[in-house]
Amino acid sequence: RWGGAITFDSDTDANWHFDHMSAPGFNENDFFSTAIHELGHAVGFGTSSEWSSLVSGGAFTGAASRAANGNVNPTVNGGHWTEGTMSTVFGTSTTQEVSMDPSTTSGERILWTTLDAAGLTDIGWTVVPPAGLPGDYNNDGFVTAGDYTIWRDSVETANEIGSYAEWQANFGATAGTGTSIPEPTTVLLVCLGALI
Repeated sequence: RWGGAITFDSDTDANWHFDHMSAPGFNENDFFSTAIHELGHAVGFGTSSEWSSLVSGGAFTGAASRAANGNVNPTVNGGHWTEGTMSTVFGTSTTQEVSMDPSTTSGERILWTTLDAAGLTDIGWTVVPPAGLPGDYNNDGFVTAGDYTIWRDSVETANEIGSYAEWQANFGATAGTGTSIPEPTTVLLVCLGALI
């Protein structure tokens, strides 16, 4: 079960940063990060009976979440992961604090993480990983010489990946900055918006 309404405080005390393409200033609250977090709750993260059924002794016992948390049940604080829980940005190897913890800090952009996505999987959602950045063979969100090395080492093996042309055409690209590769959270927002 899921559903509900989301409202955001629009008075001047909120000091929202609305530009999803730039990082918020040190004293701004990032609307993009807050919207992702609240959409997670709207689809049942921390609010559904499916979530509650997987909480035991202060830990979340969902199999996908356990796997995404180094085979340890992640601890919870009500309908959130415990403050300070770390994961990787969904679809990358970039480490950051999870989106679904109890608070955010002014001046920070917090994206959806692998552990957040695993929580949705555990409560019954089918979560599709975002499309990767072409040429980013180590999945760190950047196409660099390191990706060339990975491609070169895979050539003429049973596990050959990509191509030199793909790497060369995308050299220097960063996930979320090109017109053809949306940020992982953009894909999530589009999917959640369509569901709502």
